[in-house]
Amino acid sequence: MALCALPDWERAEEQLRTFLSHAPSRHQIAEALTDLADLQQAVHVDPDSLQPITARLRDALDDSA
Repeated sequence: MALCALPDWERAEEQLRTFLSHAPSRHQIAEALTDLADLQQAVHVDPDSLQPITARLRDALDDSA
């Protein structure tokens, strides 16, 4: 998720697709969401660009229930 800080949104989306294609556990998805929240606190990240990534992670978390 460090690609979001660069910001390299195209590669971040690609990394997200790869991550989700490996059927991550609920814990891994929640950890990724926490990491993104921490990233937003540490550096300026465009929230409009980050929103689709966090939304996909939240959807994946809901789907893994």
